[in-house]
Amino acid sequence: LSPAPDPVATVGPSPAFAPGKFGGALVAGAESTLLRYRTDGNLVPQAGSVSLWVKPVNWGTDGCFHSFFESGQERQGLGWLVLYKYYRNNWLLLRYADEADQVGMAQGLADWKPGEWHHLVGTWSPEGIRVYVDGELSGTAPRPLVAQSLGDTFALGDNGWHLPHRGAQTLIDEVRIYSYPLSPE
Repeated sequence: LSPAPDPVATVGPSPAFAPGKFGGALVAGAESTLLRYRTDGNLVPQAGSVSLWVKPVNWGTDGCFHSFFESGQERQGLGWLVLYKYYRNNWLLLRYADEADQVGMAQGLADWKPGEWHHLVGTWSPEGIRVYVDGELSGTAPRPLVAQSLGDTFALGDNGWHLPHRGAQTLIDEVRIYSYPLSPE
């Protein structure tokens, strides 16, 4: 990934790392760093995949959002692509909105316990939007959407949006972005 130019390279304190699934993992959470990268050259709005390992360190029944990957902005005239855990239940969502605020969303389940690593893959294309959890198809969107633009940067971390998860930490490791939707294999 190509880091975005300052001052949008990081939001929050300096990045911290902990032992990960494969080397060092980004320590993420409300009090941690949100890393931003350039969309151009890294992310294709029309089709692609994001793959990453996630470990809830000390989540409880916190009733908070956990957003791991986000590009664009909802309702700002851009496309919006976000992979997150919904705050009220165990839904894991890959949500894609186009410039007209039409939304396609793949919904899977994330019954996770603290200390366990989970592999997530979200794919998007005109043929479909899919979420895979630990190698299994977990959800598909009823109607696929793609956008023309996803904004200048995308973020990695664990953003709690308007429901921050004070003290809850997440480890994120081995983030990979592809310019095509990965197959189930």
